[in-house]
Amino acid sequence: MMASKRRVSRVDERRRKERRNKILIGLVSVTMIFSGIWFFSGNMGGGGVSDDVVLMELLDGYGVFELGDVVVEVKESDMQLVLLPESGCLSSYMIEEVRNLSIAGVEGVSFEVANPQLYANSDTVCGLYSLVCFNVSANFSILPVDASNMLRGVVGEYGVYGSFKAVSADNSSLGGVVRVIVDADASVGDLFLVSLLQRDDGDFVGLLSESVGVGPVVEAQVVELYGLRFTGLVSDGFNRSMIEDSFMDDIESFDVGESSVEVDGVLNESVLGNLSGVRLDVSGNDSVVFFNGSRDGVLGVLSGFNYSVNEGVFVLSLSGMPDVNGSLGLLVDAGCFNVSVERLALVRVPRVVVFDGTVVFLRDGGLIDCRVGVDVGVGVRLNVSLFTVSFGGETVVVGSSVV
Repeated sequence: MMASKRRVSRVDERRRKERRNKILIGLVSVTMIFSGIWFFSGNMGGGGVSDDVVLMELLDGYGVFELGDVVVEVKESDMQLVLLPESGCLSSYMIEEVRNLSIAGVEGVSFEVANPQLYANSDTVCGLYSLVCFNVSANFSILPVDASNMLRGVVGEYGVYGSFKAVSADNSSLGGVVRVIVDADASVGDLFLVSLLQRDDGDFVGLLSESVGVGPVVEAQVVELYGLRFTGLVSDGFNRSMIEDSFMDDIESFDVGESSVEVDGVLNESVLGNLSGVRLDVSGNDSVVFFNGSRDGVLGVLSGFNYSVNEGVFVLSLSGMPDVNGSLGLLVDAGCFNVSVERLALVRVPRVVVFDGTVVFLRDGGLIDCRVGVDVGVGVRLNVSLFTVSFGGETVVVGSSVV
């Protein structure tokens, strides 16, 4: 019970940290926006655009409001490479410099700002996001290095995406085709989780939230190691109390299956005589003798019977990070053999996974339990197979294992 409380405490603490980090990210984003305003308006001046040209006439500015997350399937490319400046701002200087940039395969450029806001005494407009959209030819591949460097010097740091036409993939109320801004190398049929926004002109746009996994095998990243899991066999004379006394409150769970002998035929208690630590179970025409510490005696009295021996098994889960070699040595001293060990871990998988056409939103933001190798560390990426259960028409992911 105490180990279980500690486990809950760790999960609660992790969730508090994630909420705090989201708040910090939001504050950093606001800081970047306003630092971008100062940089471009204070250092770049009015650029070369004529004073008669109103900044908002150089771009597509529109209002948006968020509708929520939607899983979409890519249907067609818009043949656009989209830059998403981290600052969320555009200026007349930036627009002029980008327009004057000559890139093979780029046939035109346009600019967008969502929820635009002009700032007094500046030629800069900022919003929820800004987009620099390059119309590209069919043979366009990637931005040349020199063009990338020039763009970074003008618009600051940016992400590179593509514009595509997509439809709902999760039977949501979303109808028809919508424009989505997702991975630039997306292909027809790819699935993405997007934040769906409605423009004030009635159109919709989806901004990439994250990729969608296709189960049951997905990529995962180890985010926490919280214990060890030992499995193996127990010998005659297995000392359970030795293990319990040694690990005490670190034991999360400890299950032991007794050693037994399956016998063809019906036995009675008199056959076993005065053997200690022995238990008889008779079912139909078969008998099972459970034992611990009386193997030779049991097999001796059964010499005239047809039987098979089943070794006892154990599963021990420990919290924390106990020494692996020391723990293995203690288990062997207590009568365990053929022992294997794994680390208990929390891994992060895609928050949305599709199983045979069914879209499943994972709980806890895609954090699930997994057993990994003892040499695996935090941050390692690996493939895991997800376990699911279904009830009431709902599919839930309940665990995973490394593949």
